[in-house]
Amino acid sequence: MLSKKVLAESLLALQACGDSTDDESKSHCIALQCAKAELAPTPACMDMQAKE
Repeated sequence: MLSKKVLAESLLALQACGDSTDDESKSHCIALQCAKAELAPTPACMDMQAKE
């Protein structure tokens, strides 16, 4: 079970990525965040990966 802290961190990280100016840097940022072992299983990252 993922902790609320980890879930919140993944959402904050992905929101920060959303501030990137172009899609390429945004998807690169998301990929980096979701490559982190603790963030990879979070729903936010799974949703992002499903969309690609």
